[in-house]
Amino acid sequence: MLFSVSTLSFLLTALSTSSALPASKDCYRKHHADNGTTALAANVTASPTSIQSMGDAMFANLQAAASSSVVSTSGASGGSETAQTAAQTNLTPSSSSALSAASLTAAAPTNSSSSTASNDSQTFLDLHNNFRTLYDADAVTWNDTLASYASEAASSCKFAHTGGPYGENLASGVGGGYNITTGFNSWTNEASDYDSSNPQPSHFTQVVWKSTTQIGCAVTNCADGTLFTGYGADSVYIICEYYPPGNVIGAFASNVAA
Repeated sequence: MLFSVSTLSFLLTALSTSSALPASKDCYRKHHADNGTTALAANVTASPTSIQSMGDAMFANLQAAASSSVVSTSGASGGSETAQTAAQTNLTPSSSSALSAASLTAAAPTNSSSSTASNDSQTFLDLHNNFRTLYDADAVTWNDTLASYASEAASSCKFAHTGGPYGENLASGVGGGYNITTGFNSWTNEASDYDSSNPQPSHFTQVVWKSTTQIGCAVTNCADGTLFTGYGADSVYIICEYYPPGNVIGAFASNVAA
């Protein structure tokens, strides 16, 4: 019997399938536009050591927080994570819990951007910039603070958004040679679903968001039983942070080439 990748991922979570089958999942954050909440922007701090705690407080009313299982789970502020497919989960915070587009300008991450990187860092940069050229988006540069932020989050081996002030894409998989390129491709494969007449936020739109100028990413291995259970093998966990953040409702026309 043959199964699609999405079916296998669903079976993994819901039915604990055989350890021989590959599986993957990914998640992104989106921002709603809403007037009357600009004051929240004052909570942003430029201190990289306090970005995590301040970011969590600042975005508590922006996004649903919680694990990215393929079943629906309630968010901390009345939002929810609703499974679109077995391999992809979409954050859908309520519109009453949103920030205005104008208030989404987070403090710039400290540490100067760098156009050079090595090993995994260069892979992340090359993948992003090669793909961004297809959508008339300028090349992004590497930021060590964003990378450290992503690394700390990935080391927790918890598939959940950080709640920080940056754009964020998550991906994880186990088996079948899952790696950085595989995870990145799972984001950009959403390009065919994009409809400029009815734009919806996705991993793809964050990757090509024109206003984003800096990224920092991390990849780590997580033990069996953390992100995936019953496969008898480590899973690969990928996180990318984006500054300025993309997926701002109301700003797609100027940031995502049709």
